[in-house]
Amino acid sequence: MEPSRLVEVKVGIFVVLATVIALAFIMILGGERVFFQRTDIVHIKVDESSGLGAGSVVTLAGLPCGNVSQISFDTDSEKLLVDLKIDRRCMPRITQGSTAAIHTQGALGDKYVAIHPGNHSSAPIKAGDIIEVENGADFLSALGRSGNQLEKAFQILDSVEKFMSVVNDRGLAQNLADSAKNLKNTTSNFNELLVSISGSSPKENKLKKSMDHIANILEKVDTGQGTLGSLINDPTVHEDLKSVLGGAKRNKLLKYLIRSTIQKGEEEDASKSGK
Repeated sequence: MEPSRLVEVKVGIFVVLATVIALAFIMILGGERVFFQRTDIVHIKVDESSGLGAGSVVTLAGLPCGNVSQISFDTDSEKLLVDLKIDRRCMPRITQGSTAAIHTQGALGDKYVAIHPGNHSSAPIKAGDIIEVENGADFLSALGRSGNQLEKAFQILDSVEKFMSVVNDRGLAQNLADSAKNLKNTTSNFNELLVSISGSSPKENKLKKSMDHIANILEKVDTGQGTLGSLINDPTVHEDLKSVLGGAKRNKLLKYLIRSTIQKGEEEDASKSGK
């Protein structure tokens, strides 16, 4: 073999070995796959992938234990069937009653499947089993779905902040505080009045007794007791007054008496002044 040809073969072998070593090193650092690792497939069913994809990390109690193998449509339901490739060493810790949820990791929003182990004394699940999924476990996804409502909430908060800024700039805050103080004082005075009305001491009973007396008087007038009650409620008194004051003859007589009285008073005043 020619020397140049031998050099090319050596260079090619070196490049291939370096590439294989580099790929293996990248795989180990990435933690997504380990060569010659024995795995089992379990499943979860979800309504939507929520950004989950093949190769996404699967954790068990926070520790990496596998990856998402593939996502496909479930033939038995309207859900998505997610295949999880789990390290066989982790399978004994995934017992009956374990649950799974899709979470968000990091600032970039990477999705991963988090498995929460069940009771340690329960029997482990088997390859091909379906793990129950927790609904609404991803807080960031829930925030994303309610983006419109959050935007409205922030707009309301912004409006409140602007209003308070205007109130502070125009000195309305002090006016509002003074109004609230006056309202508090008025309420306090009204409460004292109510306490004095319903109080038990002699001093406090004065107003209550006065109001009781007024109520008794009004009740007697309303029932026709006494002179005022008779005058208001007895129609015969009204007719008597009308008969005394009414009529042309009575009017003339009253006018004559009034005129005579006035003249008599003037004569007496004149005689007194003459003396």
